[in-house]
Amino acid sequence: GAAFYAAVEDYAAALAHLRDQVEALGLGRRMVALGASAGGIAAASLAYPPRGPWQDLPRPDAAMGICAAMVQPWRLTTDGPPLVMMHGFHDGVIPPHNIRVLARKAGAKGAPIVTHITDVKGHRHQVDAFLNRADPLTVMAPPCDQEIVALRQTVEAEVAIGRSWQGEPIT
Repeated sequence: GAAFYAAVEDYAAALAHLRDQVEALGLGRRMVALGASAGGIAAASLAYPPRGPWQDLPRPDAAMGICAAMVQPWRLTTDGPPLVMMHGFHDGVIPPHNIRVLARKAGAKGAPIVTHITDVKGHRHQVDAFLNRADPLTVMAPPCDQEIVALRQTVEAEVAIGRSWQGEPIT
């Protein structure tokens, strides 16, 4: 509904502001949209925007959704930004079926999407698992493991010093 589109627009406005302030804030040039639950849905939707006026919003260089879903998986393209989606097998809020559909659609379209279904139970516990390394990602789905580990380390470092993530390149 309207709240979803407002969230995507707010995320885009924040992204545009950060890009305008790269030098002043000492930020990296690449920006990654990261969110959990509804924030992950907004991050994925900013990477692959819905039809309409949202198509012209600024897009991140990459995105990650934790315990999230893709609202319009038919919007996936081969030239879109990389998107990593991490989801629990036992999520009662957003069923894991959503991530499986996304994986099939991404594979069919050749979109740069990587999905991970973890053994972490619950919805909000995925974020704790991601930040505390209490998840099985270290043994899942190469070659994306290195990207996830790099992203997780950067997020952990930024959380530790109380700053928002700067979006340094993931290689």
